[in-house]
Amino acid sequence: MTPLQMAAAARAAVAAGTGVSLTFPNCFKSPPDFPKGEVMCVNGEGVTQSFEPDEVLAWLVDSGLVPEHESFLPVSHPVSSAAPR
Repeated sequence: MTPLQMAAAARAAVAAGTGVSLTFPNCFKSPPDFPKGEVMCVNGEGVTQSFEPDEVLAWLVDSGLVPEHESFLPVSHPVSSAAPR
């Protein structure tokens, strides 16, 4: 999953009022500051976790993986008021 695909999944979850479920390979080590998720399923192919979509969007923007306009973060988010990078 690309960062833009992850952002799209998180935006869809925000619109639906749900968490966003992401599946990672068993060997995946989450990057620094990545949101903590709730483990939903573990099997031979990977781990599926549920995350707060706003936290995923904020992490994508803060990490520079997705432009802020792709995330539709609320204006009150700290990244929104930060100086351009």
